[in-house]
This record gives sequence, C-alpha cells and structure tokens, in this order.
Amino acid sequence: MEEILNYKIEMKINIYLIRLLGVRFKELACLIFSESGTTDVDNSTQINSPKFLIQMSKFPHFVDILRNEKPLDFEIDSNEKDFSILTLHEPVGESEK
Repeated sequence: MEEILNYKIEMKINIYLIRLLGVRFKELACLIFSESGTTDVDNSTQINSPKFLIQMSKFPHFVDILRNEKPLDFEIDSNEKDFSILTLHEPVGESEK
C-alpha cells in the first residue's frame, strides 16, 4: 500500500487518463477512462505503471475523491487486476471543507 500524494489528469479525444503519483512523483498506476472499452493510447503517451480500464461515466467520481479526500492510500491486488483507493488515515468526524 502506498500513499497517493499527487495526481495528473490527461484528456485526449476519446480517452481520459488519471496518473496516481506517490513519493518523488513515482507513478503508482494509470487509470484509463474510455467509452469504447479500449486501453489503447497513442504512441506519444508512455505508461510505466499498471493500467486499469474504467467506464468514462465514473471519471467525475474519481476526480471528486482525489480532490476532496486526504490522505489517500492506493493498493493493487496480487494479480494486478483490481485496485483500491482507501481513506484509512482520515480522522473520524472530520467535517467537509
């Protein structure tokens, strides 16, 4: 499990990417949002981490969590087919700002 310290959003014509970044901007994973169900990105886009395909309709929900919840942890299952974004260390009863 690693802490998500930053993220980078890339919006292409039919694909949106969210790169989850950890310590020293290490790329933890690349979340690929697509209507077509493809993870194909153009040759100019390098992805050096596990890729996860997600429905485009879920993109706003992920952006909301990344913007509003801190701290966030990231965990990939052992076969790299699924992942979790966790708010394990958020104080109980913390009010929204």
